[in-house]
Amino acid sequence: MLPLNFIYGEKETEGTLKVEELRCEYAINPLGIDIPMPRFSWILKSDMRGQMQSAFQIMVSDDLDRLNRDIGNKWNSKKIATSNSVNIPYQGPSLTSGERSFWKVRVWDEKGEVSDWSEPATFEMGLMNEEDWEGKWIGTRLFNDLSYTDGKAGEAVSLNGTDQPIKARFHRLAKLEDGITISAWVKPDEFTDEWQTIYRKDDGVATQVLAIGSKHGEKGIWFGLGVSGVYTEDCAILPDDFFADGRWHHISVSYDRIAKRIYLDGKEIKTFTNPGLIYPRGYATAYIGSHSNQEQFFKGGIDELSIYRNALPEESIIEVMNNNILTNDLAGWWRFDGTLANNYRHRSDPSGDAQLLRKEFVIDKKISRARIYFSGLGLSECYINGDKISDDVISPAFTDYHRLVKYMTYDITDQLVRGKNAVGVFLGNGWYSAKVLDYAENWSDKSQLLLQMNIEFEDGTTMHLSSDKTWKYSYAPMEENDMDFGEKYDARKEQDGWSEAGFDDHSWLEAEESDGPSGLLSAQIMPAMKVVETLRPIKITEPKPGIFVCHFDQLFGGWIKLNIKGKPGDEIMIDYSTRLLKNGMIDEGPWPGEQERDYYILKGDPSGESYQPRFVYHPVQYVQLVGCSYKPSPDDIQGQMVRNDENLRGDFTCSNDLFNAIHDNVNRTLSNSLKGFLLDCLHREPYGYNEPASIAASLFTRKHMPLFWRKYATDIRLAARQDGSVGDVIPAFPGKPRDPDVSQGSAYAMLVWYLYQAYDDRSLLDEHYETIKNWVDYIKSNMCEGSIVTIGWLGDHMVPGHAPGYEKWRSDETPPSLSWTALYYRNILIVSEMARVLGLKADQLSYTQLAQEVKSAFNEKWLDKSTGHYGSKSQTAELLPLSIGLVPDTHREKLIKNIAQNIIGNDNSHLRVGHAGITALIESLTANGLGKVMYDIVNTTTYPGWGYMVDQGATTIWESWGRDYAVLGGRRRSDNMTMLAGVNEYFYHFIAGIQGPNFYGASNMEPGYQEFRIKPYPLKDLTFAKASVHTVRGEIRSSWNIEDSTFTIDVVIPANSEAFLSIPKSGKKDVVISENDMNVWANNKFHDGVEGVLEGLDEGEYIMLKVGSGRYSFKLSEVL
Repeated sequence: MLPLNFIYGEKETEGTLKVEELRCEYAINPLGIDIPMPRFSWILKSDMRGQMQSAFQIMVSDDLDRLNRDIGNKWNSKKIATSNSVNIPYQGPSLTSGERSFWKVRVWDEKGEVSDWSEPATFEMGLMNEEDWEGKWIGTRLFNDLSYTDGKAGEAVSLNGTDQPIKARFHRLAKLEDGITISAWVKPDEFTDEWQTIYRKDDGVATQVLAIGSKHGEKGIWFGLGVSGVYTEDCAILPDDFFADGRWHHISVSYDRIAKRIYLDGKEIKTFTNPGLIYPRGYATAYIGSHSNQEQFFKGGIDELSIYRNALPEESIIEVMNNNILTNDLAGWWRFDGTLANNYRHRSDPSGDAQLLRKEFVIDKKISRARIYFSGLGLSECYINGDKISDDVISPAFTDYHRLVKYMTYDITDQLVRGKNAVGVFLGNGWYSAKVLDYAENWSDKSQLLLQMNIEFEDGTTMHLSSDKTWKYSYAPMEENDMDFGEKYDARKEQDGWSEAGFDDHSWLEAEESDGPSGLLSAQIMPAMKVVETLRPIKITEPKPGIFVCHFDQLFGGWIKLNIKGKPGDEIMIDYSTRLLKNGMIDEGPWPGEQERDYYILKGDPSGESYQPRFVYHPVQYVQLVGCSYKPSPDDIQGQMVRNDENLRGDFTCSNDLFNAIHDNVNRTLSNSLKGFLLDCLHREPYGYNEPASIAASLFTRKHMPLFWRKYATDIRLAARQDGSVGDVIPAFPGKPRDPDVSQGSAYAMLVWYLYQAYDDRSLLDEHYETIKNWVDYIKSNMCEGSIVTIGWLGDHMVPGHAPGYEKWRSDETPPSLSWTALYYRNILIVSEMARVLGLKADQLSYTQLAQEVKSAFNEKWLDKSTGHYGSKSQTAELLPLSIGLVPDTHREKLIKNIAQNIIGNDNSHLRVGHAGITALIESLTANGLGKVMYDIVNTTTYPGWGYMVDQGATTIWESWGRDYAVLGGRRRSDNMTMLAGVNEYFYHFIAGIQGPNFYGASNMEPGYQEFRIKPYPLKDLTFAKASVHTVRGEIRSSWNIEDSTFTIDVVIPANSEAFLSIPKSGKKDVVISENDMNVWANNKFHDGVEGVLEGLDEGEYIMLKVGSGRYSFKLSEVL
């Protein structure tokens, strides 16, 4: 057999290129991918300059030994002449579920010399087809088998009086302040002295109670309420035989800050004067039919339970009694028509607890390979023989479960044993089965599990284990788990050994098979969330006796791990906040409605115990502990930072310390926002937005996260509606979506086009083109008058005011229609560009023409040709058309002068833009000769600006230019949001000069950094800057400094790339540029002869050099 190099005719000398970092679908040795034709990429390394790939050969085999013998029995590409090293599709026979493959690659350089083969890499398919899933979706039997009976309106719930609690999850509408009304139809089976709770929200001095029974010698209807910090109970006495008639009776209670009133069958029967205020705090879960699932169980029927945020007058109570539910001030409504799922706003269930599911099985052969595929919704942890199978947390990733469901794949070969084994899953709500406060609906009433274990034995046989009704379940020691309100974990209820073989599960119940979510099952290739860093508190204070506050030196997303000792039943309340009060306590009420609180109840282990949350995350900077029997030490507290396990390599630093601090704040903000999607804020809104500022700012950190961004782009695509409009809440929630708005939804097209240019990934265009085109068509048909967009609800959001706290939610300075139309134009151009790449010539021509029509109409409406101003002359009104490419060449210079005069003269060298204008400001000022203006905007610690946040002690970027609304009682804002964090593009793209794709800008770059530009801006007093950016072709570096009037720049260009390096003259007339003491520019012309430096050109203020790959050090000095 002839050697391969003889067959293909390449030189036998060792090549100068090395092939490293092999990736399949952007991942290293991925498990469980479900893309039929997975794509391969690699990084080339070389110590020589100017190295380009001219060809490659990929071999794929089903066996490592075969691959090492150069046998590619799955696919041998043979030698393919191309410089492309990114996203090369597999072209062998169809791959099957669970199939494992081995692959390697070698390349040829421009001289025809071949490299060594790379080290082998692997990829493994997941479950490719629906029929490959043998298991069933399982969970608990929902609602403890509640029964229903004929009620006053449809059906009513019928409770047995012993063990059928119904939990009503807290909703912010239940934080009552102005008044309250509680109404319900009841038909108790008996009326004894024992209290029977109809409704109870047990919140200390904020408690609310409606019950029947006897207390202190009074028997009747009881109304309990906290007024002005004091909880009292009052009774309207009833005869002992009142409920003996077997009829339904309507009970209502109300309070209007003056008197408590009790109504029976529509008539007021008792009044208690009690002037005061309802305590507006409290987050406790309410219970229907019991007191906290412990006592006072109701026996009989309850129907049409409703709660109002005010005291209804008697005529309104009669309306409610007649089943005319009033919508004004309605805080909660439980209809009980055969289900608990049809309530208003609140998630209701009998437990809300997390669940434990388990299954034992026997293995009697030697294992060669074992994989587990599972999706535990909402969130889950999987255990084999007592050990968690991975360090993933908050898994799987959040999606719109009606459209897409992620499953995880793990190698469990080494965790199984010969003999008895057990698999267990700890299952929590996540987003899937617990309502998020802003949305009335959730995807499911209960958590669910789909699991399959595929085991291969050395004798060639196989064994499959899957989820079905033979599994057993029990409630976990986690009583509550909710994204908005945290967890409650009772360690006394732990069941030791529950995921081990031999555990006694005779009291556990049989799992219930049920229909799962309707979304497509898809492998999660994106890195899972993990604890990526641990932090130690810098101090622990005790502002009040027994209350301890842990201080961290930065704001991060995650939780603390608490090591503690105490007695059984000791309850520790753990509150998280980003702020402190003046008295040293944490600020517990940053926003109305939610809380950031976990509870841990000790089991009393004398050796100590530890707790950390499983299914929630929090904003962590100050953590308050109540209930500890002693002051913990910093060693007892471990801050755990939680995010997607993306490699956030790449950095920037310069001679300006404020710039460095801002840069670090931006990076922390991004890190805190990577939660399987681009999180809007750590507190208040546990979802993302399809809006331009947040997405652009996150991209501008220049972190290489292709799998994260591909998943998020898919989330946005799945939020598109049948009419073509695109939603802005990502992932989309069930129920009626918000109306579309171009200043939000336009981000989608810009994201996809940016990613295509960054990753050279045409499949992004294949996946998203039709959806983006439909969106543009929707705008044209439904939101425009002529070529101008006139319909929307936002515009430029969060514009600075005259002082901190007076920001404008929607700008009154920039016409919303101007912002909408400019972004519409950008989306049209992107459709045209995508059509060009995809070879859709008719579409390309059509949308190019449409863009020209919009551009003409835009300038006709808003450009003042005499002054060069646009619209209202606001910063956003003029920066948007400049950055997006709407300005006619004849008016460009005049507009740039106007912008400079406006910023310097009118706004005192400060920014005045919101979320629509901020990206335009960052992308266009320096690029249009106003770099010094941008420098002054960034280099200030006065309001508004990023430096102001640093000066105020921020370690992240806030939601707004001022931290909070100045108006007394105004809504608090988030201390972590990417929306205003786009300034890192100024540092990387301009100061360090490593240019990437534009987001707004109409100019394009060669996809995948095969050809790119480095153009640094040494502005004002900067003396050095350096940055590194990781790309699909390797790492790019730029480092420059100024010393003794000599400008030195060191750059690294990855192999298989070329760069246009522009070196600034900085006002010098006659310059010489040398590299290793050899001139490449002198006497106003390029000098050949330096290896890798291909050509040069005088660009006016810069000398541009075209350079091949490699390391270079250039010096520019003036000829005296």
